[in-house]
Amino acid sequence: MYLITTPIPYTNANPHLGHLLEGIFADTMRRFYQRVSNEGVFMTMGVDQHGLKIYEKALEEGKKPKEFVDELAQNFENLWDKYEVRHSDFVHTSSPRHHIVAQAIWRLLQNQDLIYKKSYSGLYCKGCEDFYAPSQLVDGKCPVHHSELIKMEEENYFFRLSDFQELIGEYLKEAEIRPEYIAKEYTNFIKDLQDISISREQKRLPWGVPVPGDETQVMYVWFEALVNYLTALINPETIDKIREFPHQAEDFQGEILKDLQENLPINLMYVSKEIAKFHVVIFIAMLASLDLPLPERVLAHGLINDADGRKFSKSLGNGIAPGQMEELFGIEGTRFLMLHEVNVDGDTNFDMNNMIDSYNAHLANNIGNLLMRVTTLIVKYFDGVVDLDSISEKPFDFGQAYTNLLDLDPRGGLEVVLEGARYGNEYLEKTAPWTLAKTDLAGTKRILTEMAVLLRDMAEVLSIFLPQTGESIINSVTAAQITKAKPLFQKVEGELEK
Repeated sequence: MYLITTPIPYTNANPHLGHLLEGIFADTMRRFYQRVSNEGVFMTMGVDQHGLKIYEKALEEGKKPKEFVDELAQNFENLWDKYEVRHSDFVHTSSPRHHIVAQAIWRLLQNQDLIYKKSYSGLYCKGCEDFYAPSQLVDGKCPVHHSELIKMEEENYFFRLSDFQELIGEYLKEAEIRPEYIAKEYTNFIKDLQDISISREQKRLPWGVPVPGDETQVMYVWFEALVNYLTALINPETIDKIREFPHQAEDFQGEILKDLQENLPINLMYVSKEIAKFHVVIFIAMLASLDLPLPERVLAHGLINDADGRKFSKSLGNGIAPGQMEELFGIEGTRFLMLHEVNVDGDTNFDMNNMIDSYNAHLANNIGNLLMRVTTLIVKYFDGVVDLDSISEKPFDFGQAYTNLLDLDPRGGLEVVLEGARYGNEYLEKTAPWTLAKTDLAGTKRILTEMAVLLRDMAEVLSIFLPQTGESIINSVTAAQITKAKPLFQKVEGELEK
């Protein structure tokens, strides 16, 4: 089984463009590995539903936390359905099964004396749900949100993260982590690695996974959120046993570990650079402490900023919602732009006019135009009937697209597809079958049949990126009697006002 994990959105607001990027990219990699893997693919998604920020937001809206987070979670599931993002499992961190697994992981760590309790004070950012040392602050504020920090003083449980400093360092050195600066950044970070607080007082935060055996504490949101990847891998029968016999939960911990050993490692762990620390430091220690296989590949995507390089934010009003993309470009056009115009492992300055230009040039004028021309000519000269099996050699080799996808490069993969479509359009101009048909119908038929084969082969690859478009092209050119294709992509006219 090829295992892909995705960053789980924090359900305090509706989906934004970064979430859409994560879903589309992960789904593309899932479709690719589903095609090339003999063992099948398992992709986990979910929502992060606990924490102080969510609790306060729910109260602000006059809702119970569970009601609030589940309403927002449905918005994410609706988005994935709309964009044909097909996950194998979708984990709600507020669900009973996740609570069971998170508490089982807690007990397993506790049994190894890796969790202890002590009093603690520190500077806490609600936006990050994380503590910061004074040396990490920028002008005395959170380096990410530029907000004032809360001084928290309480008695919490701690995880002996510092015990794994050497192991994490080796992982950062040996594992495939992209972009490369992520490994370098956290190699420096762990030079002064400290144990971390992994619980909060229940009286301060009543919304979270209860710490087993201590009703005064709930688990720190980031500690239990990381467990979501593991929750998805536990056999439902194991969960059912623990739910039926909760007082014997410790007796089933061996089955939890067995399920994890059988289903790990994560082959591709996809994250955002903003949360890389939790994944390449804390999660690695958690897995290692349980003697579980570590992730093979980590890819951290960057930020989507506005055209001027400013981070999208509510205060600036410069964000772009998924609905705006869909309105302009449709589902398939948006999938294309998120894969072709957004950097896979760096920040992206997102200019909507550039998006319009790319959509028109690559989809409407290139791929869509080729399909219209070929099907129109086949109908005109041969009543829609050609024999694709009569072409023994491929007109264009799309194999490099698979190589690019193996390298986690969807833009490179799409470039191969676009190159094939450009080749087809140029070949039609060069051979001019509409003129050749006056003197050589057999030669005309061969040319148009070659182009139908090219479209079929191109669509097989394109379906990894744009499933509806790929299927539509294949159905069009492989029909017993080809008909004139309808426009795949309506051209977007004009430019947007800045």
